[in-house]
Amino acid sequence: MAISEITPMDCSIVSSMSPIYTMFIAAIVLREPITLKKAGGVLLSFAGIIYLILNSTRSTSGVAESSAMGIALMVINSICFSLYLGMFKPTITKYSVITFMKWIFLFSTVVSLPFSWNEILTIDYCMLPSSFIGELIFLIICATFITYFLIPIGQKNIRPTLVSMYSYVQPIIAIAISIYIGMDSLSWQKIVAATTVFAGVVLVSFSRAAKSTFTTK
Repeated sequence: MAISEITPMDCSIVSSMSPIYTMFIAAIVLREPITLKKAGGVLLSFAGIIYLILNSTRSTSGVAESSAMGIALMVINSICFSLYLGMFKPTITKYSVITFMKWIFLFSTVVSLPFSWNEILTIDYCMLPSSFIGELIFLIICATFITYFLIPIGQKNIRPTLVSMYSYVQPIIAIAISIYIGMDSLSWQKIVAATTVFAGVVLVSFSRAAKSTFTTK
């Protein structure tokens, strides 16, 4: 819903705020300290990803101008994901990943089913091309199930801010794959952005964590 109300560039920029939200939420909920190194790393990666977005986003399709509703929905989306990373660390640490994801996918299905039920019943699955079915299977298994299965594993072992920071690495990987398959070209702007993003992630990785924050008795 939000994507249809916001330009690709604005959507990318607003989504990039998630690690910043996560850092403050983790500080409030989990008492994870905001050190100079951590704050500097987050801001450094944020600057790198914004620089990448401004030099890479060239879209002639979609909406021409972002609406206040679209921006608000994207902000809410980012904050909700940040709350999930910051508030559910103790729960994820307590239960197994399989148990946690079982309930996540169950409730996600219950919530989304009323909005997709008509499409599920009316689609002629026999008429779908094999290439589309292959892409759909990849999205369901790799981009959804495996991805969201691995996130809690990461949450068990590293801090919420660092988990969120890896979202900055995704556009870099996407660009690297695009360059490899010939859909994009390497430029000095991309090199600068990638270096800045990775430098910020390294800073956050070595920043000090709260003492005994995640220790279970």
